[in-house]
Amino acid sequence: MPPSYVKSCLIDKDKVNYEWSDWDPYELIEEADEKTVEVLNRLSLSGMLCFVTGCLEWVAYRCSYDDKYTLPFEYIEAFWVYLAGLEIALPDEVTDDDRWEGPLDGPVNLLIGKFYSTAQVFDFGGSATEAAFSAQVVKYILNDPEPFLQWESAVLSRLNKYASLKYRSDELHPIAKQIVDPGFEYNIEIERVLIRKNLLEINPHSNRFLSGLDKELKEYANHVVDT
Repeated sequence: MPPSYVKSCLIDKDKVNYEWSDWDPYELIEEADEKTVEVLNRLSLSGMLCFVTGCLEWVAYRCSYDDKYTLPFEYIEAFWVYLAGLEIALPDEVTDDDRWEGPLDGPVNLLIGKFYSTAQVFDFGGSATEAAFSAQVVKYILNDPEPFLQWESAVLSRLNKYASLKYRSDELHPIAKQIVDPGFEYNIEIERVLIRKNLLEINPHSNRFLSGLDKELKEYANHVVDT
């Protein structure tokens, strides 16, 4: 079931009305927006990765073409578990040999890669540009980018409030997936309660990345509200 904020991208989702290059998609997509980079630069690594994961949700639902094709959504779920603070839930990065290609799989593959590259260059100061490029991919593939632009503005504002390095002492800190839902009244005081609720609702056996973490998920979920 897609989140309410991405439902608009499901309209005509099977129509590919954009060019795609597996060899070099960067030649088709505009560079990261400078204003978006400026806002993201103020965030913790967790905040940046939340933004990338939210963008990945838009791309995954826009590009999904088969109800049985669950892999992108398994990545998304595992990313949210990782961002909730269970770091062992992070899947291995997609390799060049395994990467997905074509106008539907390609954008998903590119956004999943942005999650890892955003984290990898954080100490070198390039994460904001990596994360901001995720938004450019979404805008490029959507038939109507306006709903996404509204979401982007709202979410960047929320992240600046709840995931800014000005207020967070750690670069990587637990955060709940509701942070990217503008329709949800987020409050940092209930953040850990939300994380516990989210984790306990997961069926790890339906996700290849979480299937061996049943015990760890339950233990962390019950521990997170006490820390």
